[in-house]
Amino acid sequence: MHYPPAPRHCARCLRPKGVSAKKCPFLHPTATPGSHNGCRLALRPTARTFSHSVPIRPPGENPVPLQFGTMIRIGSIVIRVDDLERQTAFWTAALDYMPREEDSNDFALLRPKDGVGPNVSLDRVRSTVQLPPRTHLDLYAEDQASEVKRLIGLGATEVHWDKRPADADYIILADPEGNRFCVVDTSR
Repeated sequence: MHYPPAPRHCARCLRPKGVSAKKCPFLHPTATPGSHNGCRLALRPTARTFSHSVPIRPPGENPVPLQFGTMIRIGSIVIRVDDLERQTAFWTAALDYMPREEDSNDFALLRPKDGVGPNVSLDRVRSTVQLPPRTHLDLYAEDQASEVKRLIGLGATEVHWDKRPADADYIILADPEGNRFCVVDTSR
């Protein structure tokens, strides 16, 4: 079994030993100097090896600081649908996405027109909508009222929930097949 050598960096933020937190090259500009609360690498996954932490890497790699942005990311959020054509029309208009050209009659991958953000995939698989849903999308809007009106015009419906706080910054909607999502007011 291969064990990486002892680290030459801070086990918490991977800052090289001897570099103060004030000079940490990975410290976010808004961080409190001398602390780890703004270190962009403080949340990197680690593996316990004996009594010290080292970044998870393939065997043989040097324990040097990881570069920001090397973690996995969400590539696509998959929504089960019954009517693929109707749901494709709704979600492409709702998110200003475009469908991938080579989609099939039972799967559609929708991607952002500007290339920024995760894809939304629509998978035609017969299923029942679970209430309350185990997961849902939070869509951020600077002008929540106009976005809710636009989405309702596209076929969404507003969902009234008796446990929603009066001062909530979100409105619950459902797509044409009942898949719930929230429109969150980011202007607050």
